[in-house]
Amino acid sequence: MLSVQIGGAGRTFGYLVGDVLETDAVITAKQGTHLDRQSLPIPGPLNAAIELRGIAAVERQEGGYTQIRIHAEYQNFLAPERVTETETPGYVLQVTTDTARFVAKIPAWSFQVSPLRVAQQSVGDIGELRPNHAIAPVDERDPAVRLAASALVACAAALAFAGGQGWLAGRRRGNRPFAIAASHIARTAPDGDSQYQALHRAFDATAGRPVFACELNGFFETHPRFGPLREDVARFFSLSEQRFFAPGGETVLPSVDLLKLAKSLRRLERRR
Repeated sequence: MLSVQIGGAGRTFGYLVGDVLETDAVITAKQGTHLDRQSLPIPGPLNAAIELRGIAAVERQEGGYTQIRIHAEYQNFLAPERVTETETPGYVLQVTTDTARFVAKIPAWSFQVSPLRVAQQSVGDIGELRPNHAIAPVDERDPAVRLAASALVACAAALAFAGGQGWLAGRRRGNRPFAIAASHIARTAPDGDSQYQALHRAFDATAGRPVFACELNGFFETHPRFGPLREDVARFFSLSEQRFFAPGGETVLPSVDLLKLAKSLRRLERRR
């Protein structure tokens, strides 16, 4: 039994010609199912309006099931004269078990493209630019005093909000994915996959999307505070791939090292 879900990154509207959009498809199947990577679409133009810039897949065994996550990046070249709905083309993947081969259909992802300019303009009139009522005169008395008072009010509001959110004493652990991962690793048994998966989920939550080994350079560019741990993080991703995808994969990073890495990431996480 296969289950396929697809979602977009952030929104389904407001895209312009040249914009890049991303989709994530998740295939859930019984344990022991694997993706035939030869069936992944080849990057390049898909039609006159859409180009597939890149696609990556990662498999994880969790809770007795196989989860295959496909992250695709598209670029829009449609330049309509009015708001138009289009879609990323669907595609078909092959998945296999020890005894059979199945087809997983990834559906199309619909989104709206907006024009770069208004199709019609006023001729001989600028009525659209005129206000509906007369503009009240601006009081220019004591502008410096008014500005200083506004700044004080804004600072007080910001301090109150930060205190209410717990930012003045450090962000709450619920908003710190690596703190959650470190806590999970510390209280779970070292055998099994949950410790690795907890750390992977922390990277995904921090980046706001799935993070793969081939995308670590981009992760460190957008999250430079984790730069001092670049080598340790790259080693974790490399050994994680060996564990999950290599034949006969075994635990190659001891639990104590996983916990040490999670705590180090947690310390850097607090600096943001």
